[in-house]
Amino acid sequence: MENSMNKNLQFSPFVIAPTTPHTDSLILLHGFGSNGEKFGKEFIESGICSNGKRLVDVFPSARFISPTSKKRRSAAFGRAMLTQWFNIRSLDEPSHRQEVQP
Repeated sequence: MENSMNKNLQFSPFVIAPTTPHTDSLILLHGFGSNGEKFGKEFIESGICSNGKRLVDVFPSARFISPTSKKRRSAAFGRAMLTQWFNIRSLDEPSHRQEVQP
């Protein structure tokens, strides 16, 4: 039972709650090998607008949600298990074997 709980926690999204009544949700997806918490924190911390405000200040009613994808075998990385939303065959040539890609 404990293992199944840990698996569920592993995929819990990283969420930043709105500071005013909730009106919008923004879903932020990480890249290959990353996770929701790491990407979400970096995105929010580095998301400074031209006026110097942070994204959470510009959008105080927004909930920022950054989920973590499941680990999948990556054809582009020698079948290594990586967190990724979909498998890509080649990073150098994204259209390579496009018929088998989503």
